[in-house]
Amino acid sequence: MPTNFFDKLNHLVKSHINDIVSPLDDKISKSRKKALARHDIRGGLESDVKTLRARIDDALAYQDDMQAKINKLYDDKDEWDAKADKAVEDGRETDARFAIGRIEQAQREIEMLEADLREHQYVTQELISQVNTLDDVVQESAQQPESEVEPTSDKSDVEKIGEQIVTQLDSTRRKLTDLISNYTAQVTGETPANKKHYIMGDGTPVVDEEPEPPRRHPVSKRKVDDDYSARLSRLSKPDKDDKK
Repeated sequence: MPTNFFDKLNHLVKSHINDIVSPLDDKISKSRKKALARHDIRGGLESDVKTLRARIDDALAYQDDMQAKINKLYDDKDEWDAKADKAVEDGRETDARFAIGRIEQAQREIEMLEADLREHQYVTQELISQVNTLDDVVQESAQQPESEVEPTSDKSDVEKIGEQIVTQLDSTRRKLTDLISNYTAQVTGETPANKKHYIMGDGTPVVDEEPEPPRRHPVSKRKVDDDYSARLSRLSKPDKDDKK
């Protein structure tokens, strides 16, 4: 879900930028820049940048969590590998096969998490780039004096464009607020998104507050057989007759 959220956020931020930086002719572009210099517009954009920087921090923290899970899975995989070898050496075939199965599950989970992490890193870098562009626009508008004297006709253009920008940005900010609120609620468990609902025999609804169990991936019996045979061949102690 986080990757999907940041992907949507990327598109929204890009739209946000397009709302304030449009391919216009020189005259209108000049008026547009002066409209952006208005304190109410520039202040709102500065607030947007601050909010989005916080979401980037969330994205980077999430990536750290993902990497920590991957590292833990590698550690678990090494532990199960050692347990599988020990079970084979002791002649405990059932335990050895179970340990090999856990190795296979850990490997599958590692592959999925690493793929998710790569995608998330790409999306996050895109978001960072978009927010940096937005920040550049804000900084540029701050250098445009709001009180600069304009001809009457040009002033009218500035006000008109300023109203258009406000309308566009208000619409985008509503979408941004809704998107972030929905994301925050889901990742903090404040909505039913991560809860299971049951109906008792008497019709009483019950909400299961327990967290979702870890993913368990199907284990290939062929891979377990092959791995077990390879370990058996590698770890089997030679008979005394073979040593002579």
